[in-house]
Amino acid sequence: MNIYRKLIQLTKSEFQILEYLILNKNTPLSTEKIMKNVFGDEKSIFSNSIKVHINSIRKNRKIS
Repeated sequence: MNIYRKLIQLTKSEFQILEYLILNKNTPLSTEKIMKNVFGDEKSIFSNSIKVHINSIRKNRKIS
């Protein structure tokens, strides 16, 4: 993905989360809402994993 003319590498999950956040940029989103809309009813996903993915996206954006 190219952000601010810098190429960053995202996992599939990070890309899906970032895409969902961008599409809903003016909407307050809870972790549960992100989980449901990005991962559906997948039981192996924990609410903390959303926070971990978002932190990874933020770090990746700053480092690149």
